[in-house]
Amino acid sequence: MSVGENIKRIRKEKGLTQKQLGELCGLADSAIRRYENGGANPKIETKKKIANALEVPVEDIDPDLESLTKSLIMKEKERKMEEIEHIIKFLNSRTTLTDAEEEQLTEQQKLKIIELKKKGLENLQNIHLSIATELHNEEETQLQELRNTFISLNQDGKYLVLKYSDMLFRDERYRGKMIHPSKIKDIPQD
Repeated sequence: MSVGENIKRIRKEKGLTQKQLGELCGLADSAIRRYENGGANPKIETKKKIANALEVPVEDIDPDLESLTKSLIMKEKERKMEEIEHIIKFLNSRTTLTDAEEEQLTEQQKLKIIELKKKGLENLQNIHLSIATELHNEEETQLQELRNTFISLNQDGKYLVLKYSDMLFRDERYRGKMIHPSKIKDIPQD
C-alpha cells in the first residue's frame, strides 16, 4: 500500500474525517486529501505528525521507513563495534607500566590493575560479541526475507534482482563490513 492509502485506511479505522485528522496534526484537510489521493507525498516530519495524530508508529504509514530505521540502527551498531575494537587495541597495547609507574605501586596494586584491565577487556569483548551477534542475526533475517521475495518472483523479476544486485556489489558505496562473531579474538592472558 502507498503512504496515502495507509493514511486513509488508518484514519478511517480511527473514525476520523480528513478535516479532523488535519486539525489533530496541524494540517489543512486539503493537504490530507492530497496525501491520501497520491497527489503529494508528505515529508518525513509530516508523516511523523500524522502518525502521532493517528496514534500509530510512523512505519505503519510508511513501511519503507522501517527498513531505513533498521539500516541506521545497524550502522550505529557497526560504529559502536569499531569504537570498541579501537579501545580493545588500545588496552592491549598498554600491557606494561613505565618504570616510574611500576616503582610507585605495591605488588597488590599491580595485580589489581591487571585484574581490572582483564575484566574491562572481557566486558568490552562481551559487548562486542553481543553486537556482532545481533548484526549477524539481523543479516540472516534480511537474507531470509530476500530469499522469500526472490522465490515469489517470475523469471524476469529474478533476472532483474540478480542484475541490480551485481550492479550494487560493484559500487563500493553499497558494500558493507560485517564481522562474524567467530572472528572476535580471544582475551589475552596476562
